[in-house]
Amino acid sequence: MYDVLIIGGGPAGMASALTLSRGRRRVLLCDDDRPRNAPAKKMQNFPSREGTPPLEFLKMVRSDLEKYPTLQLVKDTVTSAVRTPQGFSAQLKSGRQVEARKLIIAAGVKDELPTIPGVAQLWGKSVVHCTYCHGFEHKDEALGLLIDNDKLFLALPLVLGISKDVILFTDGQYKFTADQMALIKKNKIPFFEEKILSFKHNEDKLTGIELADGSVIPRNVFFMKPPMRPKSDVGEQLGCRINEMGLYQVDPTGRSTEEGIFVAGDLNDMRQSVLIASASGSLAAIAVNLELLTEDFNQGQFGN
Repeated sequence: MYDVLIIGGGPAGMASALTLSRGRRRVLLCDDDRPRNAPAKKMQNFPSREGTPPLEFLKMVRSDLEKYPTLQLVKDTVTSAVRTPQGFSAQLKSGRQVEARKLIIAAGVKDELPTIPGVAQLWGKSVVHCTYCHGFEHKDEALGLLIDNDKLFLALPLVLGISKDVILFTDGQYKFTADQMALIKKNKIPFFEEKILSFKHNEDKLTGIELADGSVIPRNVFFMKPPMRPKSDVGEQLGCRINEMGLYQVDPTGRSTEEGIFVAGDLNDMRQSVLIASASGSLAAIAVNLELLTEDFNQGQFGN
């Protein structure tokens, strides 16, 4: 019986593991070794780790975790879980079955990239989703922004804060409202509503956006926010509530709507970054550890 089963070994999962290990908890961390930010060459906006390759960062954290004897890290996937009188019983892809008193779901999300030629090759390099993660390195360059919903139009000022040379694209999927058009004209922002045929590139550098009319609009970097889905449905299997954003509904500590289940990282917050995911994982672990200690204390487990 583990104290805690952590599903996912990205920044959130490993921060949870570190905090719980320092609390002398018996922890099993399962990870499929497919981090969301693997395509990116560098990790930014993380104090003391600016410019670190994402996979190198994970290696460094795993090295930190090696000294804790109560922690076990395995390359495996939790496929299902059921509630038991003692906590939870989980089935792993390898066939192994494990028991744990509490769950932390930190599996993260998977970006559902559009099938437009060039996007997959450029994703995380010169087709990106976050101005804080990728913006500064491309300040004052020729930028593009895909607007396919109202929320992305609201994000337009973030991109304009990086460069005034911004062109909007809708890929034929979105029609600007009258109020939006007024703002576009007031800020003199060019836009194209034609369908995008491909992203032209030289290796991993974007060179232009090819439209349905045959024109190619030169751009160096393109911002888009593709749909995303949870990499694990274990929380939903156990009845955890999902909010209108498609993320798990949690309290400020990461506690889900189901007893004994906590959620950390990109699965519970749209402000998605390595730093925020790490903080989220630590907060969830602190809450889990306190819950375990309180249960043991109330049951007289500390008596000689």
